Amino acid sequence: MKNSSNWPTEVPIVKITPGQEDERGAITDIIDDVSIRHVSLISFNKGAIRANHFHKLSGQYNYLLSGKVELLIRIDADGPICQSVLNPGDFAYIPPLVHHALVAIENSELIALTSLPRSEHGYENDTFRLSRPLTDLVKKN
Repeated sequence: MKNSSNWPTEVPIVKITPGQEDERGAITDIIDDVSIRHVSLISFNKGAIRANHFHKLSGQYNYLLSGKVELLIRIDADGPICQSVLNPGDFAYIPPLVHHALVAIENSELIALTSLPRSEHGYENDTFRLSRPLTDLVKKN
């Protein structure tokens, strides 16, 4: 979708559970049939704030491994801010143009997968910092 007015006002959070389990353990399919150009393991100390930006071209997939993180999103510059909590096993896709921030409620680890590479400045050239961080706007409400 290119027109943000067609998007929902919040990012759906999906709990991912193992697709197969037996005596050896489990296989959990996190993502399938999507072009991924970069994968990051991001650690958060309690209280850490990350992002407060958006991407014009890249979509971002977040999968929380451990801890608890608050996800703040806003579909457009004048829209409401939606607050959700990610728990271990939760998965959230953030489409291009969606403003987003992450706040660690406790020490956490998250895997972030993006559709643009980080090498050769692909990711940074598509990262636009917010002049008014979402975390500052939420504190004022």
